[in-house]
Amino acid sequence: MAFGSVYLIWGSTYLAIKVAVETIPPFLMLATRFGLAGLLLYAYLRLSGHAAPRRREWLSSMTVGGLMLAGGTGSLAWAEQFVSSGLAALLVSTAPVWMVVLDWLAFGGNRPGWITYTGIAVGFAGIFVLVDPIGVLAGTEINYLAAGVIVFGALSWSLGSLQSRQANLPSSPFMAASLQMICGGFILFVGGVLSGEIAQFDTSAISTSSYLGWAYLFFVGSFIPFNAYIWLMRNTTAAKVSTYAFVNPIVAVLLGWLFLNEPITINMIVAIGLLLGGVVLITQRSRRRSRLRPVAPPLICYDLDDDRKLIVKEQVIAASNGSSAIDERPRVRDTATSTA
Repeated sequence: MAFGSVYLIWGSTYLAIKVAVETIPPFLMLATRFGLAGLLLYAYLRLSGHAAPRRREWLSSMTVGGLMLAGGTGSLAWAEQFVSSGLAALLVSTAPVWMVVLDWLAFGGNRPGWITYTGIAVGFAGIFVLVDPIGVLAGTEINYLAAGVIVFGALSWSLGSLQSRQANLPSSPFMAASLQMICGGFILFVGGVLSGEIAQFDTSAISTSSYLGWAYLFFVGSFIPFNAYIWLMRNTTAAKVSTYAFVNPIVAVLLGWLFLNEPITINMIVAIGLLLGGVVLITQRSRRRSRLRPVAPPLICYDLDDDRKLIVKEQVIAASNGSSAIDERPRVRDTATSTA
């Protein structure tokens, strides 16, 4: 369910963003989308009994939300004023490449093997074919600045995703998502002010289709897939989460062609094969390493609590990072009857 929402709903948001930014300034569009969604989710969680976030959790959310939502989605929305939604989705599909590289260089992840290096090379070959800077293939003209901004956004999103795994965020993935949307929305609003979007904003010029695009992003695109993505980043590997790049570009290209008559060029067809082939190589290598990584056996020790009951403590060495955790959940035996 979580993977399905990330795969399919996020694939459709490229079309919704393209329609929304036709008459709504991109930074303000996203600021209201994420800001309102985050505030509503935060209010619901607080009324449901969730504890108020601590200061350091707000600061971490500002960093993660700024990288993912302001840097990642903000760059995408700005660039979609100048490129098709399908092309944008294909460029965003470079995120798994950045995740693997950043995880290795900045987050202590596994050093890439030759299969991963091959996947990275194939992925970058897909970018080259897509933008076609020397005109090898016949295709539509590309706005290179917008394409570069989208690739930068994919890098920012990947950095924020990896940072979220070790940041001081609330234990509840839903509270974490609400804080990141609030913080990301605030940064996007500041960006809208500094770029002059507020001064030029005219609500009477907003088209019905842009309103509908914003509404879809707000009600469907904000609450469901982003919360699912945050949950997945906490409960599975970065390589598995990054497989959303398999499906998102295909969904986006087909929807752009179906609803906006966006062309499907030979560049895009070849690039889809190269980009997805690169992602396959990268993620398959990561899965193989996860399966082969040894798991240390649990270490059992014993202690007495204040009521003279024997507590069995099981220390498990985590396979992923070598850290240990003590599990003291109720495997308790009374010392009066125990023969251990």
